Amino acid sequence: MEQVNNLSQFKEMVQKHSTGETYYRGQLSHYTDINSSISRDKGYVLNEDKIFTESVLIMPNEFEHIH
Repeated sequence: MEQVNNLSQFKEMVQKHSTGETYYRGQLSHYTDINSSISRDKGYVLNEDKIFTESVLIMPNEFEHIH
């Protein structure tokens, strides 16, 4: 997993990994060793956009207030 420490590094990482839709997960700095469950499996990471899209289709009410 890569870490960014400033806006410039963040922009570089987004450009480096951008292949379509991108989702971000933030966390407080004192939780530096916590990884999201989706990032623990490469198959999930590679299909994260499909997982999200299917989740919205299956349970749209859960995503009504997410922009």
